[in-house]
Amino acid sequence: AITLIARGAKMPGTEEFLLVFDDISEIVSAQRAQAWGEVARRLAHEIKNPLTPIQLSAERLEMKLTGKVGEPEQALLTKSVKTIVDQVDALKRLVNEFRDYARLPAAELKPVDLNALITDVMQLYLSDNASENAVVPVTTELDPKAPPIKGDAQQLRQVIHNLLQNAQDAQEGKDGG
Repeated sequence: AITLIARGAKMPGTEEFLLVFDDISEIVSAQRAQAWGEVARRLAHEIKNPLTPIQLSAERLEMKLTGKVGEPEQALLTKSVKTIVDQVDALKRLVNEFRDYARLPAAELKPVDLNALITDVMQLYLSDNASENAVVPVTTELDPKAPPIKGDAQQLRQVIHNLLQNAQDAQEGKDGG
């Protein structure tokens, strides 16, 4: 969709009008992105606020009740508190990622050798330790003639890493891991 703004004026001494149309699609898109960023920041703040008291309350309950309940109840208490703490941590990570999205810095566009960038990120997934724990083998086919692209190396690096990590996470979920 294109968003246009029209301005016009009657030409002096004639019956003619001059109309000027400006495409403000990029401005509207930037405003929309800024608004979503603000929504993301507020949501992250509102979700994160109760997480620490939830975790502390669960841990306090475990501390107060440990040794005062029977063995089956103690096992249930320990398991339940661990579940609460683990889920609070997962929510905190999710909220932090959401907040980081909202704070996406302005891109520093420079020539980037995408092949070199991909190769660099792939080293994290191809090290000896990673290959032993790899969920899915990862292979690359890079075009040696690929010209540099104009982009932000740090943001591109993060995108490539996120894609690889998401693929591994998806495969783990598929395999029941």
